[in-house]
Amino acid sequence: MEGDKSKLEIYGDMFTASKNANAWNDLYTAPANLFSHNMSVRRDRVCQFVFDNYKTDARILDLGCGAGVVTEKLLENGYSVTGTDRSLDMLELSRKRMSRFPSERYSFHQGSCESLPFPDAQFDVILCVGVFGYIDDVVGALLEIRRALKPGGMLLISIRNPFNTNYGDPVKAVGRAGKNLLSAFRAKPAAPAAPAATPAVADVAGRPPQFRVDILQNPFPFIKGVTRCGYQLEEFTGFGFGPFRIAGKSLFNNPWQIKVSDFLNKAFDNVGLKVVTRTLGDVSIYTFRKTDNA
Repeated sequence: MEGDKSKLEIYGDMFTASKNANAWNDLYTAPANLFSHNMSVRRDRVCQFVFDNYKTDARILDLGCGAGVVTEKLLENGYSVTGTDRSLDMLELSRKRMSRFPSERYSFHQGSCESLPFPDAQFDVILCVGVFGYIDDVVGALLEIRRALKPGGMLLISIRNPFNTNYGDPVKAVGRAGKNLLSAFRAKPAAPAAPAATPAVADVAGRPPQFRVDILQNPFPFIKGVTRCGYQLEEFTGFGFGPFRIAGKSLFNNPWQIKVSDFLNKAFDNVGLKVVTRTLGDVSIYTFRKTDNA
């Protein structure tokens, strides 16, 4: 991060009306490039998880609901949904999007992952899509979400994966690997580091160790960190490849980037190579079950 700034200070205005709130709202209207297409696929896959596992009377929280695209699709399919977001501007966009549905089927509340405005054990499933990369107190958020889940409840989290970006351009990937190797040979022995300051949140007795989640997040330390907070991984999937480039030059136009990515998603899944989509896919989707042990 930039100096000692929190993620809220760095990213918070991205979700205001004066900045990018409307862009997030418009992103799903007519996907024009691979990124916006993948965001629509992400929405559909998250909702399909709900369709496959829950009846329409399930208690669902769309946490970090943004412009309400997940909530909208669930309402279209007969579910009732509670939405929460830190940004009042994003909540206003959600309310406008949901105005065509009966008001008793949805409600929106301002709140954060670290401080939910709900009693204990309220929800069967909590959907947290594209949110964790913007949180400083990851452990506090996971424990708060766990509090709001019913026993055995499910948490679905989606975060983008850095490996797709790193290897979508083989020339740059080779150059990056060469620089890293050269740096390793040239590196001088490091002086003993001063003990790092322990975050205040880690001083709470019995609390799991704090860990960081980035906008582009390596899946494996993330899974380890979440499971330490009282969850069990149930499923881990990934999707999205590209955009493909050579030395920074795009190999395909936008429609073909989308077609190639969708083809690779289906091909790897059909031949049982989900390990490839998990490891290299642009978007990761994790489902965790709340365990009895805190």
